Amino acid sequence: MNSMIDLMKEGVEIRGIDLETAHAKLKEAEEGYTEQAISSVHSSHDAINEMKPQYSHIKTFMDNSIGWISETMSTAERASLRHVFVDAIRGVLENNSRSDFPVHSLRGVSLICVQRWDEMVASVKKTVELIRQLMAIGILDSPSEGLEAIIACHYKSVGTQRNCDLCLFNKQLNLFESLMFVGTPQKKKFFDYEEETVEGTAGAKKASSLEIVLHTIRSVMTRNSGHFHRKLLDGAEETESLIDHFKTILQKGKDLYSAYEDFAARTDELRQCKLRLEYASAEIIKQYGGIKDLPHNYIIKGSEEETRRAHAQAVGAEDLTQTRLLSKLRYVSTLRHSQRNDCPICLNELGDAWLVYPCAHCMCTACFGALSKHSVSMSSFLKCPVCRSGTIRSSIAFVQNRGPSRSLHFLDSPSVVVKGDASVKLDAVIRRLLSIHVRDPWAKTLVFTSIPSIIPVISELLQENNIPYRSYSVGRRQVTLAEFRLDPKIQVLVMPINQGARGLNLTVANNIIFVEPQLDASQLAQAIGRIDRIGQTRRMMIHHFVVYGSIEEHIHHRITDPQNTEWTVGDIKRLLHTGAQYFDQALNNDSTQAGIISTSTSA
Repeated sequence: MNSMIDLMKEGVEIRGIDLETAHAKLKEAEEGYTEQAISSVHSSHDAINEMKPQYSHIKTFMDNSIGWISETMSTAERASLRHVFVDAIRGVLENNSRSDFPVHSLRGVSLICVQRWDEMVASVKKTVELIRQLMAIGILDSPSEGLEAIIACHYKSVGTQRNCDLCLFNKQLNLFESLMFVGTPQKKKFFDYEEETVEGTAGAKKASSLEIVLHTIRSVMTRNSGHFHRKLLDGAEETESLIDHFKTILQKGKDLYSAYEDFAARTDELRQCKLRLEYASAEIIKQYGGIKDLPHNYIIKGSEEETRRAHAQAVGAEDLTQTRLLSKLRYVSTLRHSQRNDCPICLNELGDAWLVYPCAHCMCTACFGALSKHSVSMSSFLKCPVCRSGTIRSSIAFVQNRGPSRSLHFLDSPSVVVKGDASVKLDAVIRRLLSIHVRDPWAKTLVFTSIPSIIPVISELLQENNIPYRSYSVGRRQVTLAEFRLDPKIQVLVMPINQGARGLNLTVANNIIFVEPQLDASQLAQAIGRIDRIGQTRRMMIHHFVVYGSIEEHIHHRITDPQNTEWTVGDIKRLLHTGAQYFDQALNNDSTQAGIISTSTSA
């Protein structure tokens, strides 16, 4: 509607509506948007005006209303009731987990109560004073300097300290609330221009230690009323009543702040909707005395030379990036052809198994095991021992030579013998489970698979190799989980990933085996989260078993790449094409032998 009015002012005729009607509709829309906020402001003003006579009444005696406590403590000492008061106060503070109110003597309790009461009364007076000042700015007036100051402070100023009337009032409310209630953390500074102030309780409406102590003292006095004068009991009751009045003042102040903030926000939002951007010509810039004082609706049009310069800088940055990548590719290619097959740390031959960093440098499994053991308690971030380039553990690849003569994975024990007629992959899985038990007899392992039909085969192999296990896919799942958690003899829990990857807490286990790569990265993370939770105290290992040269290898690399978050149609086409090529190769080459890539990382 505002745009239509601007067009009409420029001489553009719009059918079915005239300028007067457009102005009326625009005003109606503005009033409808701010109606609720204006109503909230009026309601807050009315509530505060109703509270004024009550405050005028309590103002005359709230300073001295705590005077009864000193005489009460003296009377308790004379009546040999010291231990009764001290025990009661200490007990109620301990039950409420309070450590901010030391209780050593009745005189000390009296002094702390008087000190905190004076702070609370001073905060009440300051809050009421700021309420009066805030109501005096006339936020609903037109025009209103107070409203303009609030909008400029909250919605236009950047990098400056907030000190408008509404901001000062909010700081005072937070301080007042921190005295009335507990559970109020200190606000952190996010920017240099911010001040460290006390935040509100944000819903943690627990009574302050002062209120708890005063209520306890009054209760003990009531139970031993024969020792205390009636005016002391009336004074204690009056003090508790004043605390309720203070809470009412705090709530009315918070309602006023919310109403003012909402009205200012809606007013500024309406202005932004009506704002029409224009290019600032040289004459307009001169008219306002320079670029600095231009209104917000003016934008500066850059010259063609600036556009060409920005484009040239972008092209130069892209060329520099490509040059760096090309240099890195040449370095890695040269390294591939010239590198010797020796470990750079121990200088022994790498053999049939080694680890490769993303920078293309290699090391033997023994040296990597020592390095990993040394660094596991500090970080999952490792540096290459040759070029010192940093990388995460999951980016380091484990490599084995093809063929039946290849050596074992460095996590597999050479003394392990697998029983039963198993496929290459399941043989490797069972070997890893047996090796884990050799290294740590108390270790427990979760075996995840996305193929339910393979679970009976795994279960049969576990039985043949005398590995105690439970299967989550069979009935009585709660009993199965309880037995796995509580029975130290049960080493393995076999689970379908679509049933066991979410919601379970299995920190009793510290190893996870994925029999095949998963297509869903979020499901993979959920499965790892079964053991990587609060309460886990042991080192965790995640084991992935992948048939190299197959479609599984491509799925594994695709899903573990942090830059690839979603599957695209092109990814699926390439994946199916790779799988078809591998299948054709296997049919046409009888000598093809299956091999396993086993990657293990510390979680």
